[in-house]
Amino acid sequence: MKRITIFFLSIIFCANTCAGTAVEKVEQYLGELKNKNYHATASYFESSELSEFRELMSFYKELPLEVQSQLLHHFFGPEATEETVEKLSDSEVFASFIKVTFQQLEAVGGLNLEEIEILGQVDEGQDITHVVTRNNVTAGEVEMEQMEVISLKKIKGEWKLLMSAKVKGMPNQIRAAFIRQR
Repeated sequence: MKRITIFFLSIIFCANTCAGTAVEKVEQYLGELKNKNYHATASYFESSELSEFRELMSFYKELPLEVQSQLLHHFFGPEATEETVEKLSDSEVFASFIKVTFQQLEAVGGLNLEEIEILGQVDEGQDITHVVTRNNVTAGEVEMEQMEVISLKKIKGEWKLLMSAKVKGMPNQIRAAFIRQR
């Protein structure tokens, strides 16, 4: 009986300490990304990060109607209007953006995310950590190895991803491209 009690206590202890680590959260997130489950991917991000991304993407409201329509159709589907996009959740806006971005990468020769190695993590206090990855990515015939840092913040006991400056900068790059087209 004592062995059974110790066994169950060790399972409970492991469930409380092992499950839900930052590294596990990144592994799950990368798995969703590899499987092209973009709505699930968006759910890994902290909600204020998704709201900020949506705000950055709202530059389309400043564009002439014809250009605005093109952008909305491109990122949110052929039936998208300003009204339908306004009804989307922050998570749906981000998921749609990620989906279109990956579709474009596939259109120019595909994208292979199979070789992503988690090297470790660097804690910044108790509630923020940075997971370091080495990515061997193939896009078409181009092979690249890059290091990436995925930052996470613990919110109500759960690790949530923070958006990198690179991702947050994408709406501004798109905005600049549309403004140059005018």
